[in-house]
Amino acid sequence: MTSCSKEEGVVENRCEFEIRLEPLFCSFNPAVSQDELFPTAVLSSEVMLTTPEYTFDWSNDPEYSGSATLVSYAELPLTVTVTEIASGCTVEATLDQTYW
Repeated sequence: MTSCSKEEGVVENRCEFEIRLEPLFCSFNPAVSQDELFPTAVLSSEVMLTTPEYTFDWSNDPEYSGSATLVSYAELPLTVTVTEIASGCTVEATLDQTYW
């Protein structure tokens, strides 16, 4: 008698990249000027990620999908969820007031 059952392997979606959310060009301490906006970008291996290869979902502006945003110290914490389009892999990073 032949069995028709089939063993199914488990497929894991392993993210092969890590990200960091970093302030850019801060020539001042945002904790002192809490309402002044400063640029923030997503980095992976010290390189800024770009929109053609990734999607970006920002906690401070759900409608915005760029790879960098402006934020003030008063608006922190700021969280970004990044999805690599090719793999569908999703990772998240947060910038909070303890950075300074």
